[in-house]
Amino acid sequence: MASAVAMAFFLFLGLKHSVCINDDPSPFPGHLEPLGAKHNKNSVKTLMAFPEPREFFQNFASAGSPLLIKGGARLSPAFTKWTDKYFVSIPESESFSIDVEKGKKENRTKGDMRRISLKQFVENYREQDVYMVSGVPKFIQ
Repeated sequence: MASAVAMAFFLFLGLKHSVCINDDPSPFPGHLEPLGAKHNKNSVKTLMAFPEPREFFQNFASAGSPLLIKGGARLSPAFTKWTDKYFVSIPESESFSIDVEKGKKENRTKGDMRRISLKQFVENYREQDVYMVSGVPKFIQ
């Protein structure tokens, strides 16, 4: 029994090895072509304002069509409301702790992570070489 299993294993290895060496992968679809070369190309519709919800869902979301809303972030109230002064003024920012790391680029191997209040972070992130690694707190979402 053991010799039959060993023979089957060696046969499997031999077949696997020969397939890898002898097969020419160039006829496989997409091989040696630029990434995404086989996908359909869609143009992106551009709007200067948000469409009505019904239009958005019918023409874009349900249809799976891309949409670019130029200057869309500026149309949101958060664009002008969410300032450092605003975040510091929220009472929860003083007691809510977040994780920050040294360095503007993430490097979790340094072990420099520390917990500070959101208020401390907002008051100091422009002068210190730190960044926030916590998620956005619920009270400002």
